[in-house]
Amino acid sequence: MLRILLLSVLMVGTFSVADSSYRTTEIEHSTYHNENDVLKLKLEIYQLKEKNIELQKIIDNFKLTKEQREEYRHQEAILNLKRQLRNSRANPQISLAF
Repeated sequence: MLRILLLSVLMVGTFSVADSSYRTTEIEHSTYHNENDVLKLKLEIYQLKEKNIELQKIIDNFKLTKEQREEYRHQEAILNLKRQLRNSRANPQISLAF
């Protein structure tokens, strides 16, 4: 009788630990997906800000003289090369496209 009682207590303890472990795994999985969604939204916001900056530069470009436009193109080319270099260092799988 004592063995059955001890065995039942041991089984209940084992199943409750396994259940709490499963719930912890579910919470971690949910947290991971939430963090992933937040990172995706941050990336989308960053990309929209970049696009907004590009569009603003295009608008400003119409107001420039010919010499200013040439200087602007030169500066943009340098910035694009620097950005590509920085991105290629951050992600070695991306090759520089010239």
